[in-house]
Amino acid sequence: MKTKILQQAFPRFAAGFVALFTLLVSASTAFSLTFTTLDFPDATSTSAVGINASGDIVGGYDDADGVGHGFLLAKGTFTTIDVPGATFSAAHGINSAGKIVGEYGDLATFVFHGFLLAKGTFTTIDVPWGVFHRRKRDQ
Repeated sequence: MKTKILQQAFPRFAAGFVALFTLLVSASTAFSLTFTTLDFPDATSTSAVGINASGDIVGGYDDADGVGHGFLLAKGTFTTIDVPGATFSAAHGINSAGKIVGEYGDLATFVFHGFLLAKGTFTTIDVPWGVFHRRKRDQ
């Protein structure tokens, strides 16, 4: 009796196993990933945080003095994004039109603002109730 049950169940088990195996192989092929190292020239660290459908990448990097800057990587070329008058800038996102958003501020006062960079023009973006204050690390 047990042999007959096993003989009947085995084809179903085998078919299920083959289906599962095929699904796993297909899924691993469909979701393969490629990693690329991004290093802004002469930076001590680089962080990519945004990408658009064209493959343009934005983020931030620290220079040899420890100052943070934003960057755009488009068509293999890095461009620094520094808001005029700021001692710190970082880019966080880019849309399909190439508009970039991020933050900038003064490292002496730890007061920061948002920005929009569109067609070469920076626009400050602040919430109506105030600006962003970062806490100094040693406090």
